[in-house]
Amino acid sequence: MCEYCNTDYKVLNKTKEYSDIEISLYTAIKGIRVRAIFDNTGLFKTQDVIRINYCPMCGRKLGD
Repeated sequence: MCEYCNTDYKVLNKTKEYSDIEISLYTAIKGIRVRAIFDNTGLFKTQDVIRINYCPMCGRKLGD
């Protein structure tokens, strides 16, 4: 069982504090969300969602 695609939401990277970029897997919508440029209150200024069909960590087809 993959710890990433067996939940509805999971942060993929642990380097937000260094890069100001957060990458999250959303299995319910079959997408990866990228947020960038966080300010000192923790709010982000930009984000985008990329639709995917397979888990980027284990390769399982999402929605199965």
